Amino acid sequence: MPLNTKLLIFAAAAVVLGAGLGPAGSANAAVPEKCVFDSRLSALTEIQKNTGALDAIRDELKLRRELLQDIIACSAEEARKLQSSVKEVSGQGAEIDRLRNLFAGQLEDFVKFYDLRFSRTGDLGLQGSKDLARELAEWRASVYAPLAAEAANLVIWSRNQVLFETATVRFNQITYTIKALKLWEREEFQVLAGQTEGNLANAFRLNRESKEALLRRASPETSSNRIKGSLQALAETYQSFFDLSEAVKKILPL
Repeated sequence: MPLNTKLLIFAAAAVVLGAGLGPAGSANAAVPEKCVFDSRLSALTEIQKNTGALDAIRDELKLRRELLQDIIACSAEEARKLQSSVKEVSGQGAEIDRLRNLFAGQLEDFVKFYDLRFSRTGDLGLQGSKDLARELAEWRASVYAPLAAEAANLVIWSRNQVLFETATVRFNQITYTIKALKLWEREEFQVLAGQTEGNLANAFRLNRESKEALLRRASPETSSNRIKGSLQALAETYQSFFDLSEAVKKILPL
């Protein structure tokens, strides 16, 4: 397979994969038909087998232009959606607000980058379309993807904060209930409550580390791992909530 076709496939695949990058682990949205490139990429590969045939060259140029236009349009839409999610980040302090504004501004520049490249596709010849495919693939890998991953991590972290707030409320409710039912004197409940409080504190510690990683612009992988770790600790906290509830039910069956 020619190198330029591989680059075009890379750019197309990156768009399709990127379209599924849903903040906060949300389900992937349906990919628009124009952003499904498999059949057209296969057709391009077949056309290129007819090396030198005039009709094949014309067909290849036509298909390359169409592919590039759709790849660019889908990439721009992906950036717009991510920018929209980034702009929703709020209520997390001035430092996070500055980071949000930085990412939103850079994503706006990315949209303009794509729009400018789209405007040039109609005048491209065969070699020009190949060169643009190379530029898009390399630019996306080196410039867009790292920033987009950072921005997505910020959105995920921000949306997760309500989970931590809810966990705190839940812990306070459970401990209040245990004390109100005069079960606090039992060692079993003191141990379970202590474990729960420890798990919750660990979850908040990891959540703070996630925020710090975002603010210092650590690698997207580092920030993502911190976020996943905080959520795992939060899951352990909710397991502790369940254990406490079950212990109460054994003594005071409902």
